[in-house]
Amino acid sequence: MATQAKFYNDRRPSPMREGDSGVPLDKAAVTAANDHILESTPAYRRAEVDRKIKTTAVQRFRARTNGQGDFESIQEYKNFIYGTQE
Repeated sequence: MATQAKFYNDRRPSPMREGDSGVPLDKAAVTAANDHILESTPAYRRAEVDRKIKTTAVQRFRARTNGQGDFESIQEYKNFIYGTQE
């Protein structure tokens, strides 16, 4: 019974944080966002989300070298990773 209680009380952080919409994209912010995303992802989905992060990094690099735009904020980046963009 003790293991069940620990299981239900063991919570991951929320994937979205207050103020993410105002944080501009830079290397440190994206690194921190990626760490936060992986912390808040269940273990069974972690490999899939990690692959999406790495694929997105390549796509962002290619888009920037071709003169296309990038995400406007960390919130927009996280929404893309989670597949919840509007």
